[in-house]
Amino acid sequence: MKFSGKFDGLNFVADEGVVHRLKDYYLLGNVHLHFRDELTDKLGIRHLDAEVISDHRLILMAYNKWGIDACKHLEGEWSFSLFDASRKCLYLTRDPSENCSIFFMVYESCLYFSSGTNYFQEQIPDGLEIDMREFSKASLRLMGTTNGKTMLKDLFYIPPGSYGCFSTALVYRRGKIHVKNKEQLHYKFEKDYLLRFRSLFSNAVLVRMRTIDRVGIFLSSGLDSTSVGSFLSTSVSSNKRINAYTSIPYYVDSTDKHELVSEKPLVEEFLERYPNVNGNFFDFPDASWMDCFRKQEHVNLFYPVVHSNTIWINGILEKANADGVELMMTGQMGNYSISFNGLHPCFGISFHSILYYLKYRFFGKYLFQKQQSKYSIMNNRVINDTVRTYFQKDELILGYRYFFSRSTFKKEAFRKLHAFASTCWSLYAQEYNIRVTDPTADFRLVQFLHTLPSELYYKNGITKYLLKQSMCDILPPNIVNNRFPKPQTADLGARLKKEHFLATLVEKLTDRFQNNCFFDCEKLKAVFRELQQTTSKGRQHQLGFHLLFMISMLHFYGKFEKREQGGGEN
Repeated sequence: MKFSGKFDGLNFVADEGVVHRLKDYYLLGNVHLHFRDELTDKLGIRHLDAEVISDHRLILMAYNKWGIDACKHLEGEWSFSLFDASRKCLYLTRDPSENCSIFFMVYESCLYFSSGTNYFQEQIPDGLEIDMREFSKASLRLMGTTNGKTMLKDLFYIPPGSYGCFSTALVYRRGKIHVKNKEQLHYKFEKDYLLRFRSLFSNAVLVRMRTIDRVGIFLSSGLDSTSVGSFLSTSVSSNKRINAYTSIPYYVDSTDKHELVSEKPLVEEFLERYPNVNGNFFDFPDASWMDCFRKQEHVNLFYPVVHSNTIWINGILEKANADGVELMMTGQMGNYSISFNGLHPCFGISFHSILYYLKYRFFGKYLFQKQQSKYSIMNNRVINDTVRTYFQKDELILGYRYFFSRSTFKKEAFRKLHAFASTCWSLYAQEYNIRVTDPTADFRLVQFLHTLPSELYYKNGITKYLLKQSMCDILPPNIVNNRFPKPQTADLGARLKKEHFLATLVEKLTDRFQNNCFFDCEKLKAVFRELQQTTSKGRQHQLGFHLLFMISMLHFYGKFEKREQGGGEN
């Protein structure tokens, strides 16, 4: 699963992973192809012969026929480097939809590339420095880094559906894997849309199980993961059992309504309908946020933020690894890919809604900036400069224009979230040596969703209309009609209040950075004080999220602080 190597313009060296060769082509990467029969038909290979051909070799054969355009014919999970010795060029590429990753950095006339970020810390630790412009943008949550760029100077990643080509002089040329979009689909009856959706969804689950014996799933009580779980349950043979892993709150008290803060009741209802699914519930009472910070800064330089889900994601992957699970499925992207493609009405016509629209139409930038400044560890002067610099550029997400077009906002948010979430899932998967795949991000399924009439996403006042109508006779009614999402981090505020290291950590960080003109540690102390004082579960959760984010940014900066020359003023 992990791979890494170097390229100096002439020589291609693999430091981790197995190199596959065909003629003058060398391939190193993480590859799991779907719909192999269709690819082998295009290559003129008999299905019987194709059974003994690996996915890596199929890609090399496709490259031999189509060059880099071979990527247009591949479907599946892949990120790889391909060295063409005859042309003396190296390609780095990544599939459009799955949880894969590939990073690269040119340092002292050599290209370093890897599926993860540990490699760069081991190979070129002295070459890693913070890019203060990207760090400033990442500190504003609705902004994020530039597409393809990390918070470190000269460390890049390949975005989903893209490739990079390096010549002998290590000149970088970026390209996009262009796949022709299908035309708008029109069926006479709504039932036909639902049947086609079900077929594609179930097939997306089935193709990901090829050659896999032990399968697991991140199972919440949400509509997306339970839909994946239902198709997964019916796709496996009768003698095979699936391991489902669910996180439940630990720090809850008698004042909490269990059915409103815990996933467990609805998941148990799901498990009654699917007896071949083993339900595992974890509350992680002994999990430590300090351990999360240490692990995150070691594993993930791409987005080194400890967030509200870090404990249960790592905890569940650790449990799954101990159970011998080879592949874990998730519905992480379904909330966006299945829900937010169509138009979504923002509000009805009323005096209040008109005032709301005008407010954000003329003062959106100011309100966006004010909202961001409260929970950003940067001081307001840096925030003002950052927003002013990038305000008219595509890199700025449409956070302040949310109330103009909710659909546009969500589509733009999905584009950035997909690059972030899929890359982070890839890094988690590599750390625990488990493939993590998401059928809701399946390429064919997403292509189909793009062809649908807009009203199928929101109809008769029902959000997620397509998914709910498709699953209404498959999933338990309480899941399909659930109006109250159960946060797996409902106890986040209580956890953080009980973690003794937090008070000491906030104090240490404040002392360390109080004279740094780039940061405003008073904001950090204000969030921590409010977290200690509030009794509202919702407010605790929100403040805990912001506190972890602010601490993470300071931790990341502190790791490279010695190499920054006047970092606070850059």
